[in-house]
Amino acid sequence: MERNQDTGNGKADSMSPLVVFVVVTYNASRWIRKCLSSAQNQSGVTTAIIVIDNRSDDDTSDIVRTEFPEARLTINKENKGFGQANNQGISLAIQMGADYVFLLNQDAWIDQHCSRILAAAGRTAKSPGVLSPMHMEYEGSRPHSCMATYLQRNPSDIPAGEVINIPFVPAALWMIPALVMRRAGGFDPVYFMYGEDDDLAKRIRGDGGEVLVVADARGYHAEKQGSPPLRRLAAKHYSESCALLRFSGHPVIRRYGGWFVQELRSLLNSLARLRFRQFVARVMALAWVIRNVSTIESSKRTLANSPGPFLSIRKNPSDYKNVTAAS
Repeated sequence: MERNQDTGNGKADSMSPLVVFVVVTYNASRWIRKCLSSAQNQSGVTTAIIVIDNRSDDDTSDIVRTEFPEARLTINKENKGFGQANNQGISLAIQMGADYVFLLNQDAWIDQHCSRILAAAGRTAKSPGVLSPMHMEYEGSRPHSCMATYLQRNPSDIPAGEVINIPFVPAALWMIPALVMRRAGGFDPVYFMYGEDDDLAKRIRGDGGEVLVVADARGYHAEKQGSPPLRRLAAKHYSESCALLRFSGHPVIRRYGGWFVQELRSLLNSLARLRFRQFVARVMALAWVIRNVSTIESSKRTLANSPGPFLSIRKNPSDYKNVTAAS
């Protein structure tokens, strides 16, 4: 539920939508100032910032504590990974009464008007699930080359004002209505790094939500160009395997037996085609699945029985501090 319609003058008032930023950090001292400053200086919305630090070895937490005292900082005792740390922040954001939860990568920053433009697009969209700005090069004015893959179009050819409905865009710059998060839940803990955003996007779409890229909104991300790293390629196969194993209605032995036979065929096919990088990635994914069978089965039960899976939301939130209106 939003608190008002944007007045159009770039100012927030006491009834503007509350956008709570969730930033997960690990050794982020190189990026964190620009990231949090951009979240802090949004126009036309009310903002709050939550930082979940995965026990950084550098001075990230000191920078947040001293230079951004208005941010709510949690320092984990261990590195819980991207997904589980985000779930901590998402749960707290919903407890604080967020209208939108903005998942902002530590190595990303956003234009001053980004949140306001995304919120406006969310109000007019048929079924907003994920609202994402156009992903731009970190220091430049050009869209990331990866955006052409996700959009299936040349980003430079997209006219101003267009909102594009696509299957997936990386979670570096996701703004999600809190009501969507309550239904779809958080990131699945079967993923430690890579693949968790693809899985959550599928669940949001499965619940009727749309993944939307808003052409007029701008976000800047330091994601590397070129071929995906081997771990990301392996995570893609792992994600596909997890989806198959969790959502199949067959008994356990039939599920895993059928999956294993299918994976062996894929491995042999990769070898026959001399696709050695693909072969190694599939072997890595196979090992991850075998190692995480109990976690996958626990995830399957949680998805079947729990509304808002993987989040921990108290019914009577007691902490609403550190909420500020942006100018």
